[in-house]
Amino acid sequence: MKRHRVQAAAALVLSGALIFVLGSCSKKADRAGSSPSQGEGFYVMSCDPQGELPAAVKFPAVYVQFSKPVVPLAALGEGGDSSPYMKITPPLKGVFRWYGTSLLAFESSEEVFPQHEYTVEVPQNVTPAEGEKLTGER
Repeated sequence: MKRHRVQAAAALVLSGALIFVLGSCSKKADRAGSSPSQGEGFYVMSCDPQGELPAAVKFPAVYVQFSKPVVPLAALGEGGDSSPYMKITPPLKGVFRWYGTSLLAFESSEEVFPQHEYTVEVPQNVTPAEGEKLTGER
C-alpha cells in the first residue's frame, strides 16, 4: 500500500518562473510510525499544484484533498474569502470553496507575482465529521 503525504518544499526561482510552495505532495512507501496508509486515519491525501508554476499562470487554483469528509453536503458550492481549513502565506485574495465533502479549493482572484514564494498550510486543528485528529504532515 502507498501513502500520500505533504512535505515541505524549498522554493527556487528559475528564469522568472513562480514557485508555489504548498508543500509538495508525494507518495511514500509504508513505514512503521509514519503517515497513515490509505483508508486509515485522517490526513491530507494530496494537494495541487506542486513545485514550480509556469510564469503564464497568473491566478492559480490550489486544491487539498483530505482522506475523510470534513464538511457536510450542505456546505458544497458555498464560497468564502477565508477558510479555517487552509492558510496561504502571504495572503492572496480569492475564493475558498468545497467541491466535495473532502476536497477544498482556493481560486485566486489576485495575480501572483513571479519570484515570490507562497506557502499553503492546513492547520492542525482541522477535523473530519467523525472528530478524529489530523495526522501526518500538513
